[in-house]
Amino acid sequence: YDPRSDLKAQFEMLFSEHLEDVQTEVAQIKADREQFGRLMTENESIQASLNKAHLQLSDESQEYGYEVLNKGGESLLSLSMESWKIKGEEVFVADLVEQLNELDGRSDMEIEVAKLRGDIEALQQDEGFLSTLEKAQLKFNFEAVEDEAMLRYEIRTLEDVPIQWVIIDKNTAQLRVKEPHNDSEGSLLKEALQHDEAEAVAAFELPEIMELTETQGNLGAINILVAGKNSSNVDTIILLHIDPYRESASLVSIPRDLYYNDRKINSVYGWFGMREFVKQLSEMTGQRIHHYVLVDMYVFRDLIDVLGGVDVVLEEDLIDPSYRVIENGIEATLHYPAGEHHLNGTEALRIARSRYSTSDYSRAARQQIILEGLQQKARELNATDTTTIIKLINTVLKNTETDLSMRKSLEYFLRFKNYSLERGSVISSGNVLESAWIPVDFRSSKQIEVCEEPTEEGAEPVCEMSFAIYALVPKEDNWDYVRWYIQEVFN
Repeated sequence: YDPRSDLKAQFEMLFSEHLEDVQTEVAQIKADREQFGRLMTENESIQASLNKAHLQLSDESQEYGYEVLNKGGESLLSLSMESWKIKGEEVFVADLVEQLNELDGRSDMEIEVAKLRGDIEALQQDEGFLSTLEKAQLKFNFEAVEDEAMLRYEIRTLEDVPIQWVIIDKNTAQLRVKEPHNDSEGSLLKEALQHDEAEAVAAFELPEIMELTETQGNLGAINILVAGKNSSNVDTIILLHIDPYRESASLVSIPRDLYYNDRKINSVYGWFGMREFVKQLSEMTGQRIHHYVLVDMYVFRDLIDVLGGVDVVLEEDLIDPSYRVIENGIEATLHYPAGEHHLNGTEALRIARSRYSTSDYSRAARQQIILEGLQQKARELNATDTTTIIKLINTVLKNTETDLSMRKSLEYFLRFKNYSLERGSVISSGNVLESAWIPVDFRSSKQIEVCEEPTEEGAEPVCEMSFAIYALVPKEDNWDYVRWYIQEVFN
């Protein structure tokens, strides 16, 4: 006896009864597959959306569905025949088109290149950028020359002579500036707008004999380090010298790139803390620092807003194409023309921090102009404005490192707010400093040749390539020039 014979008979009987239904179902599935396939490959709305987003369809899967692929062959969306049947063709197409319009089938590199291209084209309506060109007496050709490797925009003189190319590299999605027929790269707009500090060097005469005194200025004078930071980076370093005898205050800005004790001076705080930072600045400048105030840049912004903004007079146009700002929902170039301005905290912070299209000297000078505006606002307050004064000091002390107590801060505020302020002094390559490339033992964006003098007579120097960083150092490597300059300003 074989029980399988009964099962086989039962199955054959059952199958024969439903064979017609199965055949009908198979035929319907086949028809649905063909209709869904035609929909996915021939519908005009779907094809237009796929092409617009640089997408493509996979072959039909075993589950009778399709995958929406980007250029790299990665699946971004799965589409099933079942979903089409449930929703109905009209709703399915509408939903699919909406989803496809949110996708982007381009590679990351292509997306970044397109963004850079859009940024450049948007500059045609950017008043700050157009002012940059006008100031530099240049023309920018917004019609790109394109090939497989790059997009190239020409910068020309008013006489229509090409002098530099702005290049978008399609292989790296990098923006570069090059001279025609020259491999060297640079930043045209920065160079075109920078002050010619070579002329300032020629006009500034260093003394043959420097008389450095051990005294700290007039009796009762106070030196306060005023510094600004972003995270652990110190961006602003200013020495404030208060002279009660003359009832005046003087400002000297120290560049953050000044190289002292084998490191940039602005990095000392991050590595060793405030005490060591003050100690090295005192040694470097030859001045005793009595107090310090290290303000977070956002506290600086809030401080100005507490005062209702500041009024300043910019002595030159500030145009920084590398500094993008949002005004009324529109992205634009940082642009403040020379003249009078009433600045809120955010605007003052922008002006104080912009540094890529102007010299460090100009940046430091603008910071001093803003401090002068703050002092003028302080003069408008009197002893009866206690609420504002207390709020002002509390704002300064919030997220601020200082050795000044609330009581001492209030005393200094009321005592010195009406003193005359002498600003404009900046230690720079326009007076006692010069630029240098310093070899380092870590990777940087610059390499230089470093040579060691041979120990044996007649031998050739041993040279090798080394990474390097840009820095400022005293002329003739003589720190007495720096100390003399500060002493002259304070005295």
